[in-house]
Amino acid sequence: MHANFHLSLTRGERGLQSALALHWFGLIPALLAALLVRFAWPSPLTAESEWLRALAAAPFVAGALLFGLLAALLYYWRGYLPGGRYLGALPPTLAQRLARDDLAAFAAANSLRLSIAAEAKRARSPLSKLNPDERARLDSSQGELEAALLRGDRPALGAAQRELLMLAEPTLRARETRSLFSTVLLLGLVGGAALFLRAHAFQICRVLSSSMLPLLESGDYLLAKRSSYSSPHALPKRGSIIVFRRASEQGSDELIKRVIGLPGDIIAAPNGFPTINGWEVPHCDAGRYTEVTPQGATDGRLLVEFLEEQVYLAVYTPLTRSALEYTVKPDQVFVLGDNRNESMDSRFWNNGNPSGLALSDIDAEVTRRLSDVRRDQTPTFGRFLQPLNLTVRVQGVDTSNLQAGIERCLASPPSQTHPPETSAVRL
Repeated sequence: MHANFHLSLTRGERGLQSALALHWFGLIPALLAALLVRFAWPSPLTAESEWLRALAAAPFVAGALLFGLLAALLYYWRGYLPGGRYLGALPPTLAQRLARDDLAAFAAANSLRLSIAAEAKRARSPLSKLNPDERARLDSSQGELEAALLRGDRPALGAAQRELLMLAEPTLRARETRSLFSTVLLLGLVGGAALFLRAHAFQICRVLSSSMLPLLESGDYLLAKRSSYSSPHALPKRGSIIVFRRASEQGSDELIKRVIGLPGDIIAAPNGFPTINGWEVPHCDAGRYTEVTPQGATDGRLLVEFLEEQVYLAVYTPLTRSALEYTVKPDQVFVLGDNRNESMDSRFWNNGNPSGLALSDIDAEVTRRLSDVRRDQTPTFGRFLQPLNLTVRVQGVDTSNLQAGIERCLASPPSQTHPPETSAVRL
């Protein structure tokens, strides 16, 4: 070994280590986890056990678990990775001169040296309680360790380590305790932040049925912005997609529908098409729409509907039912599924009669798509974090004619997209 080696990292060397660490323990395991979820993860339809079906239906949980496992494996075998010898506690100028079998021992020794050096700078460190003889022995052993590192002398390195460990054991034990406490505190803060965001900012929701076709398929994951509509002056917009909870025989279901009516609106669907205060929501026929899902087949007409600032797609079949007139109460909204004949919504909640959705039951407003699914219900991330748009996707089917029909409808929008107000006072 050359005597001009140094044990302190330069700014460039620290940047190199950070880039390598990000590459091997961040980007690579993330890419591998995404590929495994995309191409090798089992379908919820073919999984043989309940827990495997639940995991297969939760690609983000599976991806996070795979990422953690792969990152841990790569870290364990880091000495065998390209550039991996530079990922330890050794400066690259020293690491490149060592045999692979010596890397772990020298990295551990340098970590010990750095830990003791850091503790020596702390005012309340147990090192400050050493008597003069112990302090001199510590400094001497520290110097011997540095010299052994620079020479690449493994036997001398071991002897200096043992002496340092004997002198600094209380200090290192206290340092490990502080490190463990800091880690637990950090995990607690991260978990608390995640719960806070889940409760007050954003949530991830999963589509459970085909009631929102053609925009959303069963199995899609969505990102929704938490919203509170407990005040009559803070209302969702007509045409927006909301997430809410509704009581069921199993307890409480998380559902996703589109807001059509606000408090005071008179909603009806005498011929299947929704009307607001006697005004029919304008629509344009884009063509025939056919889709087969695990819940069954949908075959009808794809309509582009225009409601205030929202433009969205809805499917009507010959079996689309009419709905009785309903006046939305001050603390309610009226919601519909886009797949009008396959949605249990405000039209029929009250034993086949209309009923509103309480504002207090609304959890969030859908903003973006996280993942969608293939026909076998395995996830795909081709539209990750994309806004919900008017692109029709029917697997295995050429939808260019439908897309052309949608563009034709968009080219000639109706002049009036806002419903008239009622004589009732909008609270």
